[in-house]
Amino acid sequence: MSVSPPTSPLAARCLAKGARALSPKGRPWTTDNIGGALAGREVAQGLRAAGVMTGGPAPLTRADRSRFLAALDAEVQAARRDATAAPPRPWVAFE
Repeated sequence: MSVSPPTSPLAARCLAKGARALSPKGRPWTTDNIGGALAGREVAQGLRAAGVMTGGPAPLTRADRSRFLAALDAEVQAARRDATAAPPRPWVAFE
């Protein structure tokens, strides 16, 4: 199943459940890159709590929207392939 959470904590929970996740800009979240996003979010939250103006993310562009839609379509197609694929054959030990 594909999801597109705008926040990395939600994406992390989705990944932990085995779901696919996309950033709002169409970049796939993975178990390899979600940690950095969560750390960056914590740093920004700390700066905001200290009164520093962080500015927030850049607005989405047409290219971002297009990239997201293409990535979403690719994830949906991959999920469909995974759902219709034959289950792996059980391992049989020959002794």
